Amino acid sequence: MSTRVNQFCNSLRARLDTVEGRLKSMNSSLQALPLQAERSLGERLDLERRRAQPQAECFDEYRARLKAWAQRNMAKTSFLLSEWRAREEARALHARAARAEAYAVGAIDHALDAIEEAEELIRDAVDAGIDADSAALGEGPGRGGRGRGETR
Repeated sequence: MSTRVNQFCNSLRARLDTVEGRLKSMNSSLQALPLQAERSLGERLDLERRRAQPQAECFDEYRARLKAWAQRNMAKTSFLLSEWRAREEARALHARAARAEAYAVGAIDHALDAIEEAEELIRDAVDAGIDADSAALGEGPGRGGRGRGETR
């Protein structure tokens, strides 16, 4: 029986050695998994960066085009704004000149009316003076004894 027990023990030891070898292999495999995962993720990250690089360059190109477009339009807008301001200033000056001219025309019309009224008052004063002189000389009212509006 001892041979049989020895064989059994040897067989059991061989199986245990096999299991132990598998456990060590599995343990080293498990310990290598984080490193493998890190390497795999690093490779995946590099791959994605390489794939994203052309898109980033395309976005950079679009960004540069958009910036240039904005600068061109800013220059155009600035130019158009300065032209608009100049037109508005000229329009305001023309409107001011038109108002001043209209005021001057009104003032001249008023002055002409005042002159006409003054002429009429002067004529009335002259007529009154003539009437007064005539009355003092005894000729009666008006020139040569004639009243206002009388004819010979």
